[in-house]
Amino acid sequence: MRIPANPERRKTANRGVIMERSGLTLEISDEIVSAVKLPPKEVECELRKELGLALYMRGTLSFGKARKLAQLTHWEFDDLLGHRKIVRHYTDADLKEDIKYADGEAEVIALAVECKADMILLDESEARRIANIYGLSKTGAIGILIRAKREGYIRSLKDELDKLRKDGGFWIDEAFYRELLVPEEAPL
Repeated sequence: MRIPANPERRKTANRGVIMERSGLTLEISDEIVSAVKLPPKEVECELRKELGLALYMRGTLSFGKARKLAQLTHWEFDDLLGHRKIVRHYTDADLKEDIKYADGEAEVIALAVECKADMILLDESEARRIANIYGLSKTGAIGILIRAKREGYIRSLKDELDKLRKDGGFWIDEAFYRELLVPEEAPL
């Protein structure tokens, strides 16, 4: 079986798996390929992932290059690292690339990392994902309102959430909204 740099696959007699990348050919014997306990259609994909992960873990490939080798999107490779509990190696370039997805909250994340903040206020899901990577504690506008209700600073969580949605244009998933209000509606 032949695995070239592009997704096309070709079979070669008694040669096993071959990966070509920028002039590099990696040949894996049929004996090894057949010993891989995966369906034949998954072998190429899994070998690419494992090689990308291994080289990234060793620090010999950047995140971007490792994910390309693994033929995964940015998010798929990031999820795979998390699933395998592989620590992200963050360079300044990686940080800048990730932060560009966090829109207006990028400076908050950068400052929190620099100052080792105890907690930051973030609402955008992508910014929260990036904060997780850095191990930052976070809350959002809804978390602030829940705490304000719990501590007696506001009378009605529902009223405040409705204001946030109507006046602030704040999007809240409808199921999550209903879930937030269940304790408030329960009889005392």
